[in-house]
Amino acid sequence: MFLFCPAIAQMKKICIFKGVEISFKMKHDDSIIEKGKYDFEFLKHQTQLSFYLRIKKKRKAVCVIRGEELAYKSSDYYEKSIDPNIPEQAKLKFLKNPKGGIVDIIFESGKRAIAYPCVKLRFRMEYEE
Repeated sequence: MFLFCPAIAQMKKICIFKGVEISFKMKHDDSIIEKGKYDFEFLKHQTQLSFYLRIKKKRKAVCVIRGEELAYKSSDYYEKSIDPNIPEQAKLKFLKNPKGGIVDIIFESGKRAIAYPCVKLRFRMEYEE
């Protein structure tokens, strides 16, 4: 699983959500995430412009997924600081597409993030109810 992603030591933690309740089964490559509680760590590679989601259960990594950055409509920092669509604090949401069996995990770092403010990321996985 880790052979195809950069070393975790080269990653910088952006945000951690602990005890995220998953009410459906998710799949990415060979990794299957069963229903239950997981920790979600959002990471950025230190030298590349790549973002990753590491899903952990009981401090053990279950899956690492490469994501994509989504652009906000606001372009400069001042516009982003007053944009009501950008949350103040970090936010995590799941958007399911029942037709395709795909779930988008959307992470927003928020305006008050110290290292990476106003970052919006999407991670795609397959899911089953």
